[in-house]
Amino acid sequence: MIDKEIWVGTFAEFAEVMERYSTREYLFRGVSRVEYALVPRIGRVDNHRYPDFMTYETELMTLFKRSAVPYIGKLPSNEWEIAAIAQHHGLPTRLLDWTRNPIVAAFFAIRTPHDTDAAIYALHTGQEGLDRVQDHELEPYIYEPDLDHIVLIFEPNHIIPRIVVQNGCFTVHGNPRLALNEHPNILIDRIIVESHFREELKRILDMYGVNNATLFPGLDGLCDYLDWYTREPVY
Repeated sequence: MIDKEIWVGTFAEFAEVMERYSTREYLFRGVSRVEYALVPRIGRVDNHRYPDFMTYETELMTLFKRSAVPYIGKLPSNEWEIAAIAQHHGLPTRLLDWTRNPIVAAFFAIRTPHDTDAAIYALHTGQEGLDRVQDHELEPYIYEPDLDHIVLIFEPNHIIPRIVVQNGCFTVHGNPRLALNEHPNILIDRIIVESHFREELKRILDMYGVNNATLFPGLDGLCDYLDWYTREPVY
């Protein structure tokens, strides 16, 4: 649930808030609309063709593991690492993307143009109720009532360059339909980026080298960046 809510509408306010979260004890996630809930993508799927959610998730990952080898070579032996690869390439999973860098999260909050407020969530990793995947003998796709409210932090091995560049990590959700910002046992701060400040902040972040080209290495990221860079700014 939301603990603190902070509004920023100028660079001075933004810089002051970033300073408060300058320790390694936080994870950050940027969302382009403040009303977006912190729900893993698989928790937002309602139109699957299977009799229940567990069957759907298990079959989805089975199909991925069967079909992905020609594209990525040998799959990791660890199921969590496989889930991270699937998540990275757009498959719905129970993982939710985070970063240890608040500036990266700020970029993702304002990356796409909207006329509404954006948000950066800050999750303190030291609070009771948050553990790490490596500290549990927990396998993915297991449903047990006493694990319904569990939330784990997962930092994958450096198997995906983009995750490294973005300082990426994940939270794993025992109940992927329960929004983390509504979780009764997890406290989270929300930094709201006012709509009028979005484009200005994007230009400032670009001055510091945080943009599509640097966070998405490759031609796709570069072309997205050049398309934005060569257009007139809209404030």
